[in-house]
Amino acid sequence: MTSQYVDINGDGVPDVAFLHFTSQPLSNSFYNTLRVYARNNNGVIGIDENYAEPLVEGAVIGTSARFKGGRRLMARSNYVGYCCHRYLFGPWNNVQNRYLGVSFKAGTETHYGWIRMSVSDPKWPMKVLITGYAYETVPNQSLRAGQTSDDADAAPPQAKSAQPTIAPPASLGVLAAGFDGLQVWRPETREPP
Repeated sequence: MTSQYVDINGDGVPDVAFLHFTSQPLSNSFYNTLRVYARNNNGVIGIDENYAEPLVEGAVIGTSARFKGGRRLMARSNYVGYCCHRYLFGPWNNVQNRYLGVSFKAGTETHYGWIRMSVSDPKWPMKVLITGYAYETVPNQSLRAGQTSDDADAAPPQAKSAQPTIAPPASLGVLAAGFDGLQVWRPETREPP
């Protein structure tokens, strides 16, 4: 299993973890599983009690969303025989540039943000790519999935004064060094594109 922690606001406290398990092929069968774990009092937008929701660009992330703590399934695939039987579960299977809506605590304040990801499952192993993330710097202020500035066309009215922070793309493989690797990869400050 590979675990990758993401510290969205760079305060040294991981906000979410991605858990990726790929079994070794045995007797022509194997499986891949991707879960997200919202740590402490943090949450991710969920479809229900079991699944994290893949949001489209522009979806509002804020107080009205259904945030869930703990572990949520994102994607799973089972293969029985290398060519014939493929079973896919979860809303994140084979998605491109979808957004995971997150809420996290910074001190006693709640902030909202997003993590943009692509998940492909060509067979074995599943490939997961984080292509960016941002958060609203004003506590309890909503933002939209993909928002990286206070652009009037991209932002809901209540988020106009805020400046979300964004990080450059990286894959779970690149980030496999864990928290130390993430800190090297993620610059202290970066202007949005």
